[in-house]
Amino acid sequence: MIADLEKNIDNKNFTKIKEIFGFRDCFYLIKFISLSDWGIIFIGCLLASCTGTGLPHLVGIVGWILNIYIFLKPDSAEYSARITPLLMYFVGMSIMLALIAFFQYVCFRFVALKVTRRLRRTYFRSALHQNIEFFQIQKSHDFNKTISEDIQKVTASISDTLPAIVTAIVQLGAACATAYTLTWRLSWVVNCLAIGCGLWVMLLMKLIQLETEREASINSKLKDCPENHEELQKLLKRQLNCGTRKGLFQGTLAGSLQLFLYLGMGTGAIYGNWLIDRGLMEMPSYIFVCASTLIPAFVRIGQLPSLLVPLQTLPKVGRAMKYVETKIGKTPFKETDVVLEEKRKQFLVSYFKVEVGTLPEKLHHHKSHAFHRVRRNCANHWFLYIIALICCGMMGASAAAVTKQNGNMFEWYNKPNIRVYFYKGAKHAYEYLIVGLTVFICGVIGGGLFGYSSESSIKKLRELLFECSKNGFIEKETVMVLMSKYTGPIKGVRNVQVSKF
Repeated sequence: MIADLEKNIDNKNFTKIKEIFGFRDCFYLIKFISLSDWGIIFIGCLLASCTGTGLPHLVGIVGWILNIYIFLKPDSAEYSARITPLLMYFVGMSIMLALIAFFQYVCFRFVALKVTRRLRRTYFRSALHQNIEFFQIQKSHDFNKTISEDIQKVTASISDTLPAIVTAIVQLGAACATAYTLTWRLSWVVNCLAIGCGLWVMLLMKLIQLETEREASINSKLKDCPENHEELQKLLKRQLNCGTRKGLFQGTLAGSLQLFLYLGMGTGAIYGNWLIDRGLMEMPSYIFVCASTLIPAFVRIGQLPSLLVPLQTLPKVGRAMKYVETKIGKTPFKETDVVLEEKRKQFLVSYFKVEVGTLPEKLHHHKSHAFHRVRRNCANHWFLYIIALICCGMMGASAAAVTKQNGNMFEWYNKPNIRVYFYKGAKHAYEYLIVGLTVFICGVIGGGLFGYSSESSIKKLRELLFECSKNGFIEKETVMVLMSKYTGPIKGVRNVQVSKF
């Protein structure tokens, strides 16, 4: 009877939905968005559009300032009269964009919290009024198990993904309009480079996502707490390799983001100066504007697919909301009413804990023996962390380095003894390439070292936990929780703290 009931529900509610790839499930969630919410979303989209337009505009202002810096003498009265209003305008626009970004976040976050609150309450109320037989069906169990996490992803979809999509699209349009309006000859060359950068970022983000999914799969196997040491070693070795590859990809991505701007400026230094020598481009500042508008815009487009991952849960949430509102009639079940009531109670209690929150866990003091053991175990690869910190420091200095190189290139345009700029530009392009590749290599090395050293430390901690369980000091259930829930965040905290350095 249970199988027949599930089959009837599937045939009535989900067959057509699968044919159109879940769009109807997504449309079902629209009823949880009120008219006032749509108005706030519209305002948030306008603010996100202003953010996307404002970023290339700020780069354009810097280009105007560069033109004054190049062609006017700093000690002249005209220099001060022309550059001071631009500086004040730049500061005012920066403050305005900061305020716009703040109110944009408030709008989308406010709507996300309201919508997810309606979803939670509707699901909880519908499940509460279901018959006990509802909790016997496997589909109900699957939805009840993941609904809280799925609704949290809906929050991320509204508050983060939606404004990111709007900002990226508008920024791309504004960047292309700004660059091609100034000089289409240089813009199409930099545009080809920017497209390649966006595709490279998209590929790296996909590889990082695959490694994250593979890491989650290994963690799920660790929850079963393997009985023998050989099986545990195989899992830990797989996780070490997975974490190292993920760190390597993340470091490659971080280094690539720095390298792209150097490549853009180097391309402009060669081809842009060739255009200037032949009178096909007017201002040297167009080199900076084209590289600093097109490349960040296409890089943001390349990051969009990874931001769209939370949207994949929208059809699932729509199916869950439809399903829970379908009244399950009473049918003869084999299980007793006591067992069914216990399943219902477990769901309601777990769901209620998510709604109201849980009490904070008591942590060990930083001077305790347990904390000292964890810290000593994590510090075994201190020399690798020193090398990785040096690489991070060089990446952090890359912004100042490219600014210094830009200053060196733009200061010789107003020198009367220099008439041909191509050879000077080729020399600066070579310097851009050398520094950019150095920063890129530092990113790859730093990411790989962080990934390997962190995974090695966590591997030793998990081996220690397994030995404690094997000797009877810790129960198997406790080891499962420690391995899957607490050892991973230790690695994450260390990597985040070091990366911020």
